[in-house]
Amino acid sequence: MAAKLQASWKSYRHKESKSMQYLSSFDYWQIFSLLVLLGTGLLFIYSTGVQSGNEIFFKRQLFWVAFSIPVYVIFSHVNVRIWEVIAEPFFIISLILLVIVLIFGVKISGARRWLDLYFFNFQPSELAKLSLVIALAKLLSLQKFNVNNFSALCMIAGLVLLPFVLIFIEPDLGSALLLLPCSGAMLLAAGLSRKWIFSLLGAFILLGGILTANEYFKIKPLLRSYHKARIMAFLDPEDAPRDMTYQQRQSELAVGSGGLYGKGVGKGTQHALGYLPQSAANNDFIFSVIAEEWGFFRSFGLLCIFLLLCLRILYTAYCTEDKFSCYTALGIGTLFFTQIFVNIGVNVGIAPVTGLVLPFVSYGGSFLIVGMISAGIVQAVWRSRSQD
Repeated sequence: MAAKLQASWKSYRHKESKSMQYLSSFDYWQIFSLLVLLGTGLLFIYSTGVQSGNEIFFKRQLFWVAFSIPVYVIFSHVNVRIWEVIAEPFFIISLILLVIVLIFGVKISGARRWLDLYFFNFQPSELAKLSLVIALAKLLSLQKFNVNNFSALCMIAGLVLLPFVLIFIEPDLGSALLLLPCSGAMLLAAGLSRKWIFSLLGAFILLGGILTANEYFKIKPLLRSYHKARIMAFLDPEDAPRDMTYQQRQSELAVGSGGLYGKGVGKGTQHALGYLPQSAANNDFIFSVIAEEWGFFRSFGLLCIFLLLCLRILYTAYCTEDKFSCYTALGIGTLFFTQIFVNIGVNVGIAPVTGLVLPFVSYGGSFLIVGMISAGIVQAVWRSRSQD
């Protein structure tokens, strides 16, 4: 009898130890920051919906949040090695989707960026960002791959240019440009030498000068007219047409009018009076709504949550010894940080309007789902590192 009790006790302790090990494998700071951001997004999408008398956006976003959380949990349990195995087909599929959207995509305001999947419009460019990060991470982690070799850099350039060009011609310049900083960060982490760093910087400056001259003298313009108008409106807002700076000005007014403590949730006036339309207030310019209704202190707290999320992702990349996992987490973290920086920069007037959403806060299903998949992959990297 005593032997049976002792065996039962050992079995119980073993199961308890396994449970504790499983629970301790998660990065709860990342989970906390994601939940705060998702909750904040729902709160202010509801706020803008109530003010305009249209709550359908809140109901849709509530569905996407409820759907994305199990997606996050599932992908946080997927072995990171699987992503390394499927990197090539995943990248090819994302390129095929980018081609399909150019042919069959829903045309909105002159751009084909969305595929109509009946129950929602999906944006393939969001998937392309993640697929590029994973493909580039696999390439950089190959044992015999030397990032400082000219042929290797040409291979990387081709890998980046394929989705860049396809996204650019949708047109979606903002999303296309996001591919550059994340690729650059991964190259630096892979040990790109100073010689190549300065060479590439010089090449980018030269290329930028050529492209600027091409647009200025209208030799063979690549930018759409509204791209140029947005850039000129940012560089010289006083002389820009009023309709090109309207939303930017209203956004800045909303941010400034919030003061230190804000007007209260649901009591903002810029959106309620129609100065910020629903399509912008719950999406690209949601931070201006948050700043007006929450004020400086709580908006600053939200920025701290964003910073916490990005730092935890970068810390995950730093802690893992596996190269593929490190580069993948770094690429995802850089994508998030860049998009957060640009979106908030647009809202406060330090960046030109780009059409990039605020991660995990803005209305929309495409980025939310792909963003939660990406965060789930980073969580899987953390869990695999803690279980080693």
